[in-house]
Amino acid sequence: MTLFTAGLILYVKYGMPGWKPTPELATTQQSAPISKPPLQVQVPVAKAGKGAIEWSTTTVQGVEGEDPVVTAVNAFLASTGIVPERARLVDASYEGGVIVLNFTPEFVATYSTDDENTLLRGIFRAVHSNSNAKAIRFLAAGKQLETLGGYDLRGEQPTDLFSDK
Repeated sequence: MTLFTAGLILYVKYGMPGWKPTPELATTQQSAPISKPPLQVQVPVAKAGKGAIEWSTTTVQGVEGEDPVVTAVNAFLASTGIVPERARLVDASYEGGVIVLNFTPEFVATYSTDDENTLLRGIFRAVHSNSNAKAIRFLAAGKQLETLGGYDLRGEQPTDLFSDK
């Protein structure tokens, strides 16, 4: 080991000899916590109307550290009364313009045709309102969800699949 290498190791480990930060420098180097405004998440709301589902949106407080889509989808699922209690979205990840939604195994259940339609429309609305994703891939327990009742969910589904164009 050369003298230069030994000096470099000591410098990295202990810093410059004899240097101590001044009180002004020490206080300016510490970053103050940045206060972020609370995240507002848009949650779709399905209400049975005259022969059809009427859709509206409510706003809820986001959960710090949780993807807004996860918050929105779980709030939507809980509000429907359709899914089993333990059925929820575990996480969401992004692969380019595709959002990958990973649900609990309990989400994969048998629903009526109307309920399947309501669930999928609500999930698509939650993704559309809370992300820039162009497509959705559905997983349950980390494995590709092939169908939800009569709907084929294999591969990527465009987020505007259920849009009211």
